[in-house]
Amino acid sequence: MLLLSQVYRDLTIEILLWLLGAFLLGYILRYIIGAKWRTRVGILEKDLSAMTAKANSLEADLSTAKYEKDKIAEEMAKEKKENADLYFKLKACEESLAAAQESEESEAPESSQADVENVASAPLGFVAPNIEVDDPKLNDLKIVEGIGPKIEELLKNEGIANLAVLAQTNPDDIKAILDKEGERFRLADPSTWPKQAQMAVDGNWDRLEEYQDFLQGGKE
Repeated sequence: MLLLSQVYRDLTIEILLWLLGAFLLGYILRYIIGAKWRTRVGILEKDLSAMTAKANSLEADLSTAKYEKDKIAEEMAKEKKENADLYFKLKACEESLAAAQESEESEAPESSQADVENVASAPLGFVAPNIEVDDPKLNDLKIVEGIGPKIEELLKNEGIANLAVLAQTNPDDIKAILDKEGERFRLADPSTWPKQAQMAVDGNWDRLEEYQDFLQGGKE
């Protein structure tokens, strides 16, 4: 009986020790796992804070962009209105100019058809010199800034066959040829054409190019 009691007591103590060990092991594991998760949660909270700050920054940038967009749209609308005002002012000026020209034409003395024909066929007193060139490139009058295909045709019809002839032609004679052909050609200014032609004849192409860069539609 005494032996049975001793065995029972030993088993009870062993069970208690096992339970105590299990409790301590569970506590330690809980501490370790809890510390690990607390660290991870801290990292996640830090990342969340950084992402929140970034989102706030992006939201602020978006608000700034929207403000700039609205400001640009407002400026564009203002410029559009100003352009529309300028357009209507320009149209009004054109209409006023057209009306003034019609008024001047109606007030001017009428010429007979015979007078008009006489003026159109009147000699200019200009005779182009006969100068031949070896370089075919010098036959192209359009090299001169201010001369287009139509004006080139007019000048060649008057005997200005190449740039060498043009270089020897007085700008006043050229102007008379253009004026004879009507209002369309009277706006052309031939004052620099002989000078440009002479540069081409002399082979000063670089100088001609620099001079033409300086000109505005063939005018100084």
